[in-house]
Amino acid sequence: MKLKGKVAIVTGASKGIGKGIAVRYAQEGAAVVLASRSMDLLSSIAGQINQEGGKALALEVDVSDYKSVEKMLDQSVGHFGRLDIMVNNAGISMALPSEELPPDDWQRTLGTDLSGVFYGCQCAARKMIPQGRRLHH
Repeated sequence: MKLKGKVAIVTGASKGIGKGIAVRYAQEGAAVVLASRSMDLLSSIAGQINQEGGKALALEVDVSDYKSVEKMLDQSVGHFGRLDIMVNNAGISMALPSEELPPDDWQRTLGTDLSGVFYGCQCAARKMIPQGRRLHH
């Protein structure tokens, strides 16, 4: 149990790589916050982790919205008391050639894939630095 006593947030945890990271962290002893826009999927994964003796909390978040990310961090630390690991995994992709991609879809991609990572890092740092933890880039 390499992560026993640690608290981790994983965005984009409702499927794919994010789900895999969250489940593995829980197996290694971390308390995990599963965050995504897909609350129904998150609740199922969190329930499975909790049934297997782990600690999981499912939170709905839109990483492209700063206030939503801030709320996720506040709820996470409020629930588990601290934060040790922040995994900014949420991302979207567009299945169109770039010459056909509407500008609104491009802005949504930037909001999630770039701003979402920055917001997650910034909000996590504000929780972790007072605990004596520094983010590693």
